[in-house]
Amino acid sequence: MSARTWYWLALVVVVGLLCVYAQRRDIPSVYSDYLESEDKVRKLEERLPKLEAEREQLERSVGDLGEDSLELEAAIREGQGLVREGETVYEIELPPSEPDRQ
Repeated sequence: MSARTWYWLALVVVVGLLCVYAQRRDIPSVYSDYLESEDKVRKLEERLPKLEAEREQLERSVGDLGEDSLELEAAIREGQGLVREGETVYEIELPPSEPDRQ
């Protein structure tokens, strides 16, 4: 056999072994999972600035609560659903919206 024949034979064997390896290791599925993970990371990185801004705003609000007793009371009352003596609470329920008629 000539050197050229050995070259092609070796190439076919190597490619065949690589195909068997890829199938056994489920490389296409692993690559698909990798791409999904990259997409999730990108989406989370897009949300990060908004969440950081929200965190800073909440930290400022918490700091303000310690300084202003009326704000502190309002936050506690709102969170706990508390009412001062003599206050009247009105709950307004909107009627269910009707589906669009065409």
